[in-house]
Amino acid sequence: MTNVEKNAVTYNTSSEFDSNYWNCLDDTQKFYYESFYVGDGYIKSSDNTVGVDLAIRDYEWIENYKNNLNIDNKVYIRNQMPKKNCISASIRKKDKTWVKDLAKYKMVPRKTGHETLPMDYITNKKEAAATLLGIFDSDGSIYKETDTNKYRASFCGTETVCNQINDIITTYTDIEPNCISLSNKKCNFIYSSRFGAKNDLVQLYDFLYNTNSELENAWLNRKHSKFTDFMLQSCRTVV
Repeated sequence: MTNVEKNAVTYNTSSEFDSNYWNCLDDTQKFYYESFYVGDGYIKSSDNTVGVDLAIRDYEWIENYKNNLNIDNKVYIRNQMPKKNCISASIRKKDKTWVKDLAKYKMVPRKTGHETLPMDYITNKKEAAATLLGIFDSDGSIYKETDTNKYRASFCGTETVCNQINDIITTYTDIEPNCISLSNKKCNFIYSSRFGAKNDLVQLYDFLYNTNSELENAWLNRKHSKFTDFMLQSCRTVV
């Protein structure tokens, strides 16, 4: 099987749920979703559940995820913190085979400090870019600093994940390795890696989105739109 054949994303055309979907990582959509799970997903072996919890503003992402993976479960809307009006959208799928197969890629229960990306399975640039896009959509951000009016991109995760992010970026782009720092003093395993140089952000955008434009039906539109705003201000070509 060639890399082109291996990485071709075939969106589900049937309405049947595929219990063997995670049997192997053989297309970019799978690399994207697996690394997204690292940031905002979880597995529970006690009841064979795979779940994703997001803020209500990203409800569209969950609907796309449902459709792409043929998950027939309903989306739950909850107000987790009524005083702060913190509304979330959640989807859960119970499937023993999914949990078993995802564990092969070292997927763990949420925010345990042992999260890691599927580095051993990445064999080419498209898979690397899809992996980075997944963790960017779940635990990354693109923002403009109010004092400098400059854009910044950042990733957060365990020290291991941040080092893996740097490894992907330095292997497949010309961006220099970035310093990793402790992001949350109250949580001693959450680190961050930030990028701010204009040329670095342009390269990062190209790597995340232009490498795998076929993932348009999967990626988080909110972050893509914000990153695109930066590119338009930079007079660059966007997708």
